[in-house]
Amino acid sequence: MERRYLKTHPWLTFEFDLRMVRPETWINLGEVVRGALDSEAMPVDPRFDEELLLRYRAMGIFGTAALDGSLAELGEVAAILEAVRAESGAEAGKKGTGGAGTGRAEYRTGYGGTGREGSARTPDNGGLPVFPDSRDREVRNILDLFESIGSRVRSGGKVWDLSAINIRDFNRKLLEGVEGGAADSGSTAGVGKAAGAGSVDGEEQAEAAREDGAAPGPEARGSDRGSARESTPESVPGAIRAGPATEIAYAGVPAEDCEHLVERLCTGLAELRKGFPAGRETVGGIVRGLIAHLYLSWILPFERANGRTARMAESQIMLSAGVPEAALHLLGAYYNRTSRDYLRLLGRQGGCDGDPKPFIEYAIRGLLEAVRDRVEDITVWQRDVVWESHVRELLGGLDTKAAKRQTVLATDLAGAGENVPAGKLRSVSPRVAAIYAGASDKTLARDVGTLAALGLVEKTKRTVRAKKEIVWRRNG
Repeated sequence: MERRYLKTHPWLTFEFDLRMVRPETWINLGEVVRGALDSEAMPVDPRFDEELLLRYRAMGIFGTAALDGSLAELGEVAAILEAVRAESGAEAGKKGTGGAGTGRAEYRTGYGGTGREGSARTPDNGGLPVFPDSRDREVRNILDLFESIGSRVRSGGKVWDLSAINIRDFNRKLLEGVEGGAADSGSTAGVGKAAGAGSVDGEEQAEAAREDGAAPGPEARGSDRGSARESTPESVPGAIRAGPATEIAYAGVPAEDCEHLVERLCTGLAELRKGFPAGRETVGGIVRGLIAHLYLSWILPFERANGRTARMAESQIMLSAGVPEAALHLLGAYYNRTSRDYLRLLGRQGGCDGDPKPFIEYAIRGLLEAVRDRVEDITVWQRDVVWESHVRELLGGLDTKAAKRQTVLATDLAGAGENVPAGKLRSVSPRVAAIYAGASDKTLARDVGTLAALGLVEKTKRTVRAKKEIVWRRNG
């Protein structure tokens, strides 16, 4: 008897012929691998690296949760991750290096704040916000899975291939403790959310669906934000669905074919791994991870949380192949930020031939952006550290009040951008404001003159700037 999906989803061929992938994509993929390796080898202060990963996790988990219509805001996700860190006994509140100002409070306000609707500050949690249990639980579940996979990989456990049991376990753990509502409805209503913003509206989603010739799902037809399809009585976290599933711009395969197709996907991915030569495990892992994400998003094997499940399958393969966790979180943020492209590439119904290349090319561009961003973040930090070291080398040997003032001014001026008006020098940073609180304008002018004579700053009649370029290597 012919399986029904052959008529409803004929593009699910499981033929992964990558020979027609554009040369540009392979070049980008090579840069992704090189950049990932370079970023992990760059020397960095552990405290700064922890803070940076926390920031990436907030962005990535926010984007991953949005795949299934989560109502959590970016600020909420950041606050939940802060609470998890505090609970685990990490040194919360002692962030940043050399007083440069990368502390917890600054981190929070930089990502949309933490006070949102439904949050409250209570004295028994150190003043951290608390949020509805559903949102808190879904964020913690995603984090727990990333940490669990990462722990296995770091301990030498290479999880090269997916299994149907593995995929079902992801879905079960993602929904553990999460009750009904949009946060686990299995929709993509939340894709495209920005910090402090709602989900992509139904009309925009419907338009994206029409452009691909696809029938929009119920959310795209104008249902209210946060509405959820009712689960069938058979719906159990981690269980292959027994009823129909329709999500934004694409429909899942007939329920009776789900288990067969998940098994076939796992077999196909294992065969594809054998096609990559030794020494190309990371390249192969990236491609296979993206194919797993794409096919699970076409099949929709579960009643709920299909987007998150696809992301975790993708992440397990990539982490095991050597892709840094930081890059994966930035990829999740990319999916959310470019949600119209993401939805369009997953919603290929009309005329879809099962070709994974368009999605692969799109996602590799996102990974390339991710590794470049990470390298740039670390490079900027390294430059700041070298600058501070240079300043201290010139002034640190002078144990005077003037030298201490000048060290603070030169260090913090470097983070204030180009050409600070002379009249606003005292407000460059809280440290500068404090150290010059009792000093006269003449004292400040004299300190600027000293720094200029040492070549640390450049001053004009109206502005002052730090000459950080003296410690940066420049070509030409």
